[in-house]
Amino acid sequence: MSKFEVQCPACHELYLLEQNAVPAGGGEIPCLNCGGLIPVSIAEPEISVPEPPAATAAAEEVICPRCQLHFVPRVAQVQDPLSTRRTVLVVEDMEYFREIAKDALGELYEVKTADSAAEALRILGLGGIDLLVLDLSLEHTKDGLGLLTQLQPKPCPILIFTAEDEAEMYGERWEMLQQYGADDLVMKGMNVGEMLFKKVGDLLGVGADKQAHG
Repeated sequence: MSKFEVQCPACHELYLLEQNAVPAGGGEIPCLNCGGLIPVSIAEPEISVPEPPAATAAAEEVICPRCQLHFVPRVAQVQDPLSTRRTVLVVEDMEYFREIAKDALGELYEVKTADSAAEALRILGLGGIDLLVLDLSLEHTKDGLGLLTQLQPKPCPILIFTAEDEAEMYGERWEMLQQYGADDLVMKGMNVGEMLFKKVGDLLGVGADKQAHG
């Protein structure tokens, strides 16, 4: 049994007491030196109260450098680490469109991003990517088309994500992109998040009911 020390408030004599000798609610014992009473009690054990989870920081606003539109991403939700959700790699050098893609796809898919062809190749080399969303106008060492030509054999379905003139994206140009492995495309414009979500779901075979609840 553990012991603890008490001191007489009158004569300051010290005593060593066993805890089981003290009543549960505390009490007093006589001082053998001066006859005074010494109050004694056993401190209640501290109960650890878990701190409430910290509030999730609000998402920061991003601005499109081309059209100056403002976009505030929804705050990301914590996902089950054992989730079997499909993984989408978004290769886009503009933060504005990366955030739109993550916001549109993040509730239903695991979203990874790369802002360069080199980073995209590194992530693809690790495996586990189910679909590639590829911007054609990357501003780093290789453009999106250059990256597309390197992806042989084709690692997964490829969705082109572009702001190029829509009229120029069909005909011979689209046939060339298809030869290199492109499966579909999304034009950057109005409702781009909704279109991106729908086309990714179509390419991954996600049912319309699941897309509606994503």
